[in-house]
Amino acid sequence: MQLDEARGFAAHAWCEDANSGKVLDVDLAESFAHILMTRVNEAVQSHKIREARRVMRSALAGDAGFRQGYIANVAMLLHDHYGITDYEKRNKAAEEILDLIFG
Repeated sequence: MQLDEARGFAAHAWCEDANSGKVLDVDLAESFAHILMTRVNEAVQSHKIREARRVMRSALAGDAGFRQGYIANVAMLLHDHYGITDYEKRNKAAEEILDLIFG
């Protein structure tokens, strides 16, 4: 949501029947607009992230090779950067990381 659109929604509150006799407080309307814009944009971003996680969760569940490729890459990062050399330990950690992020 753009700020101009949020300003329009905030100003609209003074057009409601219950508020029609009240004087528009520009500073208050501006504060409402900023809050509205921020919250709407956060909600949109949150929805996009949830959708991306859903797509990845589905792809990882539906394609064993794809999932194994991700596990292998995370496992190698754990090996190379964090010194986890035990094969089973790092692969289990990699699986848990993927499940945490996309589960």
